[in-house]
Amino acid sequence: YEEQVTVKSYVHLKGSGFATTRISSAVNGNQNNATSATLILPANSQLSDLSVENAATQQDGVAIHVNSGNSDTVINTVKTRTVGSGGDRHVGIYLNGGTAYLTEVTAETAGGTVGNWAIFNSAASPIVDGATLAATGGGSANALRLNGGNPVIQNSTLRADQSAAAYAVEGTGAGTHT
Repeated sequence: YEEQVTVKSYVHLKGSGFATTRISSAVNGNQNNATSATLILPANSQLSDLSVENAATQQDGVAIHVNSGNSDTVINTVKTRTVGSGGDRHVGIYLNGGTAYLTEVTAETAGGTVGNWAIFNSAASPIVDGATLAATGGGSANALRLNGGNPVIQNSTLRADQSAAAYAVEGTGAGTHT
């Protein structure tokens, strides 16, 4: 399915697995705005068993943008890829406030010239369990980029490489990482 998708509150979008159900686009814009994301997920919604990709080659590209998630905002068994060649910043999952729950998520990002961030956490306090987060290349590669918030990361693998500033976790914020 190739289009930008906005999930409504109180809806669970469930696919048939990563390899079978794929939502993709090349939308771009400012990473802080949901309009730069392939899939927009509001509070009180769920996403599971599918892959979401963004192949933006200019400005910023985001696979999933979570708007003010809460404990009923769930991303489960989802794979994201943000790998367009070019553009400034590529983000797998952008968490904009709230307390979303992410489990068994794989987020891969590469191709941005300024930054590649598997998860960009903007003042959110998510629980991330059993995730694989990988960021490669650009001026900054972070598996988890913190801009405030208090995330709990557990039972997860974080990898960042091939960048002058490659860090598994970077930025400001508190949180627990195990």
